[in-house]
Amino acid sequence: MPDLAIKIGSHRMMVSISVKTETGKTSIFNDLSIEQCICIPITLILVMLSFTVHPASADYNFDGVPFTDQLDGVKQGTVKGGVYVDGGHGIGPSPYTQSFNIPEGKVKWAQLYVGVWGGSEVKTGSVAVTFNSEELETLELEGEADTNPNVYCSGHGVYWIVYDVTENQATGPVDAVVTTCGNIDGRMYGVVLAAVYEDLYGQEVQYWINEGNVNLHGPGWSGIYGTNDEAVADFDGTVNMDKFAAARLAVVYLIGTPGLNDHLYFNDEKLCDGDNCDDIANSKKYFDFKTFDVTDHLDKKSNKAKFELGDEDYLHPVLAVLTLHTEAEGWSLDGVPLHTIEHGTVNGGIYVGGGHGMEYTTTYAQNFTIPNGTVKWARLYVSAKDTPWINVSLNGHLLGNYTDLTDNPKVYANYKPDRGMYWAYYDNAAEWIVNGSNTATANFGSEVGLNTKSWGIMLIAVYEGGDESEHIEYWVNEGNPLLHGDHLPFYAHRNTTNTLFADITNPDDVTDAALWTAYIWGSEESELQPHDTLWFNSDLIADDASDGAGTDDQGSNWRGACFDLDKRNVTHSLALDNVVSFDRGGDNLLCPVGAVLVLKRAEAGRTVQLGATILPAVSLEVNPDAVDFGVLAPGQRSDTQMLTLSSAGSCTIAVTASVTDSAADLFVDGLLLDSDSWSAFSRSIAKGGAVDAGVVLDVPDDYAGVGTQEGVLIFWAETA
Repeated sequence: MPDLAIKIGSHRMMVSISVKTETGKTSIFNDLSIEQCICIPITLILVMLSFTVHPASADYNFDGVPFTDQLDGVKQGTVKGGVYVDGGHGIGPSPYTQSFNIPEGKVKWAQLYVGVWGGSEVKTGSVAVTFNSEELETLELEGEADTNPNVYCSGHGVYWIVYDVTENQATGPVDAVVTTCGNIDGRMYGVVLAAVYEDLYGQEVQYWINEGNVNLHGPGWSGIYGTNDEAVADFDGTVNMDKFAAARLAVVYLIGTPGLNDHLYFNDEKLCDGDNCDDIANSKKYFDFKTFDVTDHLDKKSNKAKFELGDEDYLHPVLAVLTLHTEAEGWSLDGVPLHTIEHGTVNGGIYVGGGHGMEYTTTYAQNFTIPNGTVKWARLYVSAKDTPWINVSLNGHLLGNYTDLTDNPKVYANYKPDRGMYWAYYDNAAEWIVNGSNTATANFGSEVGLNTKSWGIMLIAVYEGGDESEHIEYWVNEGNPLLHGDHLPFYAHRNTTNTLFADITNPDDVTDAALWTAYIWGSEESELQPHDTLWFNSDLIADDASDGAGTDDQGSNWRGACFDLDKRNVTHSLALDNVVSFDRGGDNLLCPVGAVLVLKRAEAGRTVQLGATILPAVSLEVNPDAVDFGVLAPGQRSDTQMLTLSSAGSCTIAVTASVTDSAADLFVDGLLLDSDSWSAFSRSIAKGGAVDAGVVLDVPDDYAGVGTQEGVLIFWAETA
């Protein structure tokens, strides 16, 4: 957060001493105040007896509960079956419903976690939860006074609440409904369920479950809380490296902000979410639930996850679950994240085309019209489902016959191992492309079921020269991340996926930025269903982006095609690092398979740099920036210390004062300015002028506080 800011609209500013409560995440709280703040600490030492009270482990603590630097290991063991962790779905009002689909088996241990935004650590309220039609205990949320053993409250009223739901023995589809009331904000960040279950036919799983509510934060405006920029989750115990074939780490964060860097490590190895390694908590809805493959980073003696704040203002890691599995995941239901496979510049252009929508067939043809120019790089993509092989030719030339669709490195596969959904690429297409008309033909086998089909064929070609040559820079990202609900064959929701276009050079010089996106298996939602959405950085660029309308060079367009290829202008949203986010909305299944970013820049010319320094209308400086009244006893008065107040703005200002403290009103009752109560202080300071003010502390006779005490003297300035 900035140390200095000016509220131009009201021409009013303040200069403060030390204790100014921070506002937290303004994007959630709708707090738009940007008042100027200069902090001056006041210190007092009282000569009296003192004592220390040790708080209970679940008592409120600004930096974190039950620990300020680590999550608490609450459950670990080994089970023949599995560990179910799922939840969501981002900030939302009360009542808040979250659905789960728990695997069949005997539940050995289960906890439901509820994230609630209180609005402030001083506000209070209550929370009521119904889980699987069972009403759980209604809990009072008391902010900084909270001592409830299963309520973790930290920061500015961020709650992570724990319910033991083992006895409910819920399996299959289950809903949790959360209702809040009182003067707290009451919105929910999300609801998560962690359950350990037995399955006689399952694999052996070793697991660790760590929970808490650590508030990672920077110094803020006042700096009174210092910084808390790192936390860990320890997974104690040895690991049989020969026994377990796979390891996964699941983590949950609250109040992360997209575009602000934060980092996650496992045994000192930085983890990445696809291409994203530096903004793990990047949801726009202040709730992040992510899973990472950590098999290659596992240590046989001990393991540890580390959360780093980075550039985030606030970040709350609240859950970390490590699971080891005796069976490796040879097939991914969820596919592969979109990632960059080609980046370059060319004086020419780029062709992105394809279609034309779903056909139940064993032969699928697609036409392309390539502009004049010399093709320098190209890839042809073919979609297919329920086929044992894919054979593709371009203009009569065989590009490849893929017979192993599961383990072929040029085939992205997901959904089901026996009836997969495939996105295959051919990187030898460039030598057979001609200027003008081209035809690609894909042949499929029909041995798998009766639903052999293709949604479409897509071609990307980068060419040099041509009739309308331009200097462009381009990125090509490919993959097949499958977004879905919790219906079979899935046990959990997967609602969003991201891809990154990083390290853009001089984005301000870009005159045109175009984003191409390609989907398969999309559909048009009804008016009552949540539409799928497409985001570029924090900007919504398409609602119902995958409407299932197929198109081709001949202009055919029809709903139900389940193929979408569209181009959108993102010039005004461009940044150094760019995140494209796909949200499935109400689509049962949605698979983004491509994203292409193309930039055009202005031709070099001669420029004159312009600049000006604008003085604020209201600017107040205070010197010195700290006051220490020394050692005093009740009934004593300090020596007078002088403060110089200067007007550094462009107009005459009127200055008043106020005082706050966390010292039982020591400074509120005893601080004097110019031998009078601070509440009577009023000065007018001309532009460029300065005045002196004498400050004294008169300790009340009956003051009972002990030790070092601190307060805040705030000078308010506005136009006279």
